[in-house]
Amino acid sequence: MTCIVGLEHAGAAWMGWDSCVSSDDGGEYAAAHDKVVTVGPMLIGFAGDLAAATVAAYAVRPPADSVGDVREYLATELVPVIRRVLKDSDVDGGLDMLIALSGEVWFGNSDGVVYRPRCGYGAIGSGAHCAIGALYALECIEPRQRVSIALEAAGHLCSGVGPPYRIVRGGQVG
Repeated sequence: MTCIVGLEHAGAAWMGWDSCVSSDDGGEYAAAHDKVVTVGPMLIGFAGDLAAATVAAYAVRPPADSVGDVREYLATELVPVIRRVLKDSDVDGGLDMLIALSGEVWFGNSDGVVYRPRCGYGAIGSGAHCAIGALYALECIEPRQRVSIALEAAGHLCSGVGPPYRIVRGGQVG
């Protein structure tokens, strides 16, 4: 259970996430680690199977200094590396990713899907629908506050999403 939010704004991407992790027995805990990792110029948020997220986070290497076609890079290099390491590690849990690179927000998953939302924002995890609704409704406020309120809305309305919340600006153009 989680919520990771991504937002494009003025050539950069903002990402925010909650700290709640849940166990198979229904327990919920505030994680000491981040659900979003910085890999060179990229931010990658992971939602889904915690074992898969942990393995994937350590498998990713930074892209070359300049990524020409972001979709091509994600579809032919990043996501295949993650899929391969999950298979080699015998980790079979599903994994969703929210990726910020070159000022753009992209969705990816362990099935090989890669796409960019036309609206310039997105969210993954159990709180995604609540967060996306808040992002839509709050288009007129500054990005950090918009991401913060989206996470708070998800935390208020969805079990398994909770503070503390983290927000970073990254994945910039150039």
